[in-house]
Amino acid sequence: MYEVGLALACRLPTDVLLVRDDRDKFLFDVSTVPHMHVDFSDPHEARKVIHEEILARLREQSFLYDARVRTCLGQLSNQEVLILQGLLDLPINGVRGWDISGTVFSVYEAGLMHLLEKNLIQLMGLFEKGYPGYQLTPLGRIVAEITKSGLPRFRQSAVGRPDTSGAQNATT
Repeated sequence: MYEVGLALACRLPTDVLLVRDDRDKFLFDVSTVPHMHVDFSDPHEARKVIHEEILARLREQSFLYDARVRTCLGQLSNQEVLILQGLLDLPINGVRGWDISGTVFSVYEAGLMHLLEKNLIQLMGLFEKGYPGYQLTPLGRIVAEITKSGLPRFRQSAVGRPDTSGAQNATT
C-alpha cells in the first residue's frame, strides 16, 4: 500500500491501475483507484490483457491531458458545442451543412467560423444546393465526444441558470 500511496501522491487516481490476481477485499479504501483482476495461470494471456489495458489508458490520457483539447474545451461557446454534437451524431466520414438561404444559418455562422479557426471542423465540399458541407477533424471528434459525455453536469435552477447554491446540487 506504500507504493500505491506514493503513486497517488504523484499522479491522478486515473493514472494508477491496481492489478490483482485474487478477489480478496482491499485492506484500505482504494475504491476510487481503477483496478482489475487478472488470472495469471496463463502468463501469456495475462501479459496480453495488461498490455492492452495499459495501451488503452495511455491513448485516453494523451487526449484527456492534451493541451489542445483542454484549450478548445475551455473556449467553446454554447453554439459551438451544439454544432460539434450535431456533427458527432454523423458517421465517421459524414458531412453536414446548413442552407444559407434560411435564417437558421445566421445562428450557426459564427459558431462554424470559430470551429474552423480552432481546427475542430473542416470544409469537405459543397452540397448540390451550393451550401458548404463540414466534417469533424480528429481533434474535433475528441472534443465533441468529451462535450457529449465527459463534462460535468449541473442541475438547472428555476431561472435557467446552473444551481450553485450547494455542492449537493452539482452532479457529475
